[in-house]
Amino acid sequence: MTPTHPQLTAEQRAQQEELFKVIKTRFIEATDRGYSAKQGDPNYHEQAAISGDGKFSLDEIKKAAPRLESFTQKWVPILIREHNQNAMMSGGKDFTGDVAETTERIWADFLGLGPIQYLLKDESTEDVVINGPLEVLVKRHGRWEDCPDIKFESSESILVKLNRAIAHTGQQAGTLIPIVDATLRSGHRVNIVSHPLAEPWPVISIRRRRDIPLTMSDLVRRGGPKTRGLQISKNNLPVIDYARMASSEGVLSPEAALFLHLCAIAGSNILVIGETGSGKTSLMNVIAGLIPDDRRIVAIEDTRELNIRPPVEGRPHNCVYFTTRSATVEGVAAIRQDALVRAALRQRPDALLVGECRGGEIFELLKALSTGHRNGITSVHAESVAEVHDRVKMMLQEAQFSTELSEATISLWIAKAFQVALVIRGEGEGRFIREIVEFTGGVEGGRPIVNTLFSDTGRGLELKTLRLHQDRLWQQQGFVFNEIFKNSLKRM
Repeated sequence: MTPTHPQLTAEQRAQQEELFKVIKTRFIEATDRGYSAKQGDPNYHEQAAISGDGKFSLDEIKKAAPRLESFTQKWVPILIREHNQNAMMSGGKDFTGDVAETTERIWADFLGLGPIQYLLKDESTEDVVINGPLEVLVKRHGRWEDCPDIKFESSESILVKLNRAIAHTGQQAGTLIPIVDATLRSGHRVNIVSHPLAEPWPVISIRRRRDIPLTMSDLVRRGGPKTRGLQISKNNLPVIDYARMASSEGVLSPEAALFLHLCAIAGSNILVIGETGSGKTSLMNVIAGLIPDDRRIVAIEDTRELNIRPPVEGRPHNCVYFTTRSATVEGVAAIRQDALVRAALRQRPDALLVGECRGGEIFELLKALSTGHRNGITSVHAESVAEVHDRVKMMLQEAQFSTELSEATISLWIAKAFQVALVIRGEGEGRFIREIVEFTGGVEGGRPIVNTLFSDTGRGLELKTLRLHQDRLWQQQGFVFNEIFKNSLKRM
């Protein structure tokens, strides 16, 4: 992170940056010298890391991040003060950089992601991309912003910092494994493409995970066109009163939010459809977060992104996550999502989630959901419900599925596996739900028959029908669709 000094000239800022390097160098030298202290001393690790005859190397410090963080916060201000005292006596230049900012930079350089660390701490950051050592961009509110003051020392330093950050996953990007997908300890997803596939320098993309997961209430309050108020005929529903949260900036209308909440309680299988970056995973996380706490959730992803029930004091609240494994140069075999789906089905899940279906896992998931499994949620990359059939067919072909399936069979599996589908789109700074449909369970013309429940009219999602064909799960919970929404249907 490059400190800002609005009152300084460019020459003065460069001078302060050079002095920062001096402070950083003194810090490294001090930690590498070690300190002559007894192991039993209360402050041994801090003392050993600053000076003396003993040896407490940086490698050892990196294995104890909390101690290093405490040490950094304590000793960087001391080093800055010592430097300025020496500068005053010798006629040198004072270091006037912000002490807290300098401490953060040094900490980030040791165990963090160096100059991009502060970008990932910013709540408004959506994505960060590194296009070589001299170009970093951040995406905020749907738009890319250049960060000309953020630079890495070299291509090697980029990989050193990223590989250090993903070391806990057992993966390392380099010449032998030039493509790596991983999740940082903070939950942010990172993709690295390095030499020889990326020339002349490595290219990195980091998708920032929200500190606090979005909720359905958040979607009703913000992010899209104006919505109409919700009027329901039954006031004893076990859900939030979304009508009171209605906002002119809501992604979802209160009616649509209530419908999805009731679907999660009823155990409906839901398919989320959208393009890359449209918000499919975030929407899945919102819906999955409404699944009753007494149900066991098993979530499967290529790279961990979902955060459905954040653990408290190490307890995952009966929500577990499986992620795929890539093959290694040592000959360790890859484990794909289809194998994880089969494993998950033996884990007694009440709810089964697959972050995004891209290949043969769609076959295993369709089999499971069409034979009775409930609260199944997944997403596919497509622009509309009409494209889902062709997308599923393509996945089966890419997975080299041995049995040739007819168009009608594929459509019937889709129609039987899912009850509801949503189409989400991202445009500019916002996201919006284009439509919510019901799969009626039938097939016509080789395609699943759908019943449009909610559709975007430019004024938000509006209810289009009071007919719900697959209402058995709703009835088991005592929910009657047309009774709940009869006052919300817009008169044509």
